[in-house]
Amino acid sequence: MAESSGPQRPNPAKKEPSKESLGKLGRMGKGTMIGAGLGLGITVVGLPLVLGALGFTSAGIAAGSVAAKMMSASAIASGGGIAAGGPVAMLQSVGATGLALSTKLGVTAATSSAGAAIAAAKQPQKPGQ
Repeated sequence: MAESSGPQRPNPAKKEPSKESLGKLGRMGKGTMIGAGLGLGITVVGLPLVLGALGFTSAGIAAGSVAAKMMSASAIASGGGIAAGGPVAMLQSVGATGLALSTKLGVTAATSSAGAAIAAAKQPQKPGQ
């Protein structure tokens, strides 16, 4: 059993949060939550709607759509085929099957964090703070 070699000294690297920093955190509240919610909505609802509107559907690429024009341009550029792993192939894959859970989580974390950061940055400062 290890014995203590005297009184323990506080760790200088550990700092308690100041009242000022806790106050700033509290003021970010509503706007930050709204920004995070918007980020979540963009990922879960917005992305599938946008891909569908562009023509990347579960039934394939819609005729006459932006997706069809992208596919045609890609095929012409590559000599007649669509490159596996290229932008058109990836967007069609997502349009047909949706995003994997791990991708949804990663994109949601990024967009929510960005939304929260933007909202926090736009918070008005009260005089003297």
